[in-house]
Amino acid sequence: MRLGRKVILGVIVLCVSSMLLQGCSKTQNVKSAEIETVKAEETTAEKGVEKHPKEGEIPESKAWKIALDNEINHASNFIGFLNDSFGITVGYAGEMHYTDNGGKTWPRAKNESKCQYGVDVINGNLAWSSGNFGNVRVTVDGGKTWKAVSDSPSICNYVSFVDEQNGWLSSNKQLESTVNGGKTWKVNKLPEGIKEIAGISLRTEKDGYILNSEGTLFITGDSGETWTRQVLDFKSAGILGGKLSPGSTACAATRFSDKDHGIVVVNGMSQELKLKPWIFETQDGGMTWKTEKLSIAEKYEFGNAFISHDGKYITLSNSKRVVVFKRSGA
Repeated sequence: MRLGRKVILGVIVLCVSSMLLQGCSKTQNVKSAEIETVKAEETTAEKGVEKHPKEGEIPESKAWKIALDNEINHASNFIGFLNDSFGITVGYAGEMHYTDNGGKTWPRAKNESKCQYGVDVINGNLAWSSGNFGNVRVTVDGGKTWKAVSDSPSICNYVSFVDEQNGWLSSNKQLESTVNGGKTWKVNKLPEGIKEIAGISLRTEKDGYILNSEGTLFITGDSGETWTRQVLDFKSAGILGGKLSPGSTACAATRFSDKDHGIVVVNGMSQELKLKPWIFETQDGGMTWKTEKLSIAEKYEFGNAFISHDGKYITLSNSKRVVVFKRSGA
């Protein structure tokens, strides 16, 4: 009987020992797996694999640097710079100014019109402007004098031209075009579902872009007969409500150098209830977008945006200040 008890106790001891050994083995395997995972992560990091930011964690752009930062001491509704030297302001009661020295001086231009809210600087000589009562003006001498053309059918505050003949005008709700330098204007049919226009851009006589307040970019290659659309994710970028608030001047700007390469700049409300500038860039016609923030002083808020025709300069402005960004290497 005693022998049987000894045998049973021995068996129990062996079982417990086996269980403990198995537990140690499992623990060791887990530790080994953890070590392998860490090594794998380190290897991935060493390869430079891009880590995508979480929602709202958008990096500041390193490609765009401030080239000009000036106060404005005259009436101004909107400002567009061709480069870091030449720029034009349009404003209250048709007051226009220009600079060819980076804003050190702003001679007043000769112009007669109602308030102007939009300007497109094509080159060092040619620029177009639009505003109240459908007043459209053009300069061919670098902003020194402005000439009236036929008024547009409605108040159009956004303006985009490719040359002296072909251009677009728009309000938040209507798009118009000319092919004869503003002698006549055509009211264009808008793409379905556009709702509220935030910015326009004409790249060629037939290729154009309309950005709406919700981040949809409408694209045409046949003067607006047909449209395709691409979506910019305003919400994930950190723009409050995923939507812009268009006003009497363009809070967004779009510029494509060709069908694939494009830039969109928007001034949107941040989660901290401050107007901040975001930049979206694409290299595949809008299929994918790289999203970054433009770095400005915390105290500044800008409601207006303009991109030079060569895509190398971005103008942000309000009624009292203008900041011009230059792309690195430009």
